[in-house]
Amino acid sequence: MLEAILEKNEVKIIRNSLAHHVMGDDGVEGVALADGAVIPCDLVIAAIGACPPIDWLKAAGLECNRGVIVNEYLETSAPDIWAAGDCAEFNDLVLGERSLNGTWVNAQMQGRTAALNMIGGRQAFRLAAFYTAHGFGINVGSAGNPWPVPGRECVYRGGPDTGWREAFVFKGPKLMGATSVGRTDNINVMVRLIDKGLDLTPHRASLADPNFDLKTLLK
Repeated sequence: MLEAILEKNEVKIIRNSLAHHVMGDDGVEGVALADGAVIPCDLVIAAIGACPPIDWLKAAGLECNRGVIVNEYLETSAPDIWAAGDCAEFNDLVLGERSLNGTWVNAQMQGRTAALNMIGGRQAFRLAAFYTAHGFGINVGSAGNPWPVPGRECVYRGGPDTGWREAFVFKGPKLMGATSVGRTDNINVMVRLIDKGLDLTPHRASLADPNFDLKTLLK
């Protein structure tokens, strides 16, 4: 659905390729791809997800994985060092697993918690993550961990014929994440369902129904 919308708005999607380097001295002149092709341009916007450069922190002795490992208080493995935001791989109290979240809201709220704990507080960080974006006349939103990784089950509803699409990602009975394309009025409800940690097993068939009102699950 998203590819069709982008291409309808004259966005060219180059599949199965990799940007090798940006060309130009005083300014951007183009992007060279790994296969040798060149795309002339004067602006580059990179959106590649949360990939913090943490090699120097590993070398300093901090425990790291994809990010800097922190507990629910955002403390690193070293005394008197905290981490927050895109670089922090934290103990997610909502999902019950480690998370690395590169969103504005997460960074803002973690920064507050880390600052409080730095001055002697003892507050655990707890947030049901969410993200929304808008472009080319369509809204996209996600809540929790929406990735359908191995060990997760997905329930879908909607599609190109309805003009919107939603996905619900489960780990056992627990809703771990959800995505909404073209219908982000449901994101707030999805966030609350994830935060409550409800057993939604009896409602999976209803979640696949495009006419089912998610708000009834909060009652």
